[in-house]
Amino acid sequence: MTHWKEIAGWFLPEECELLQKFAVNKDCLEIGAYKGRSTICLAEVAHTVLVVDTFKAEKDGRSQSNDYTTLIEYTRNTKSYQNILTCIGKSSEILCYIKPQSFDLILIDGDHSKIAVRDDIKIS
Repeated sequence: MTHWKEIAGWFLPEECELLQKFAVNKDCLEIGAYKGRSTICLAEVAHTVLVVDTFKAEKDGRSQSNDYTTLIEYTRNTKSYQNILTCIGKSSEILCYIKPQSFDLILIDGDHSKIAVRDDIKIS
């Protein structure tokens, strides 16, 4: 199994450790996964992790490409975790199909624009 410390990303070790304290045995939603560092951080302790991402981030992690850029690496990193369910697409297109109040913990780390963060908060 891949450990979250082995994956490139911006989540600091202290942030992952704190996130794990909140996620123990919880049903989690993660909007934005990049290569899976925070996803695995959650999956190591959570009951379930639903991930929503376009997997089209450029190397800077912020700007978007027209093609999948991180999906292969994300899949390779997370494949051993049976409690991760991955949905490919925009949160606005996917979360409208999820039953309200399905999650104990929500991590929003997708599109970082003010409008997108506001919309992710509203829809989740």
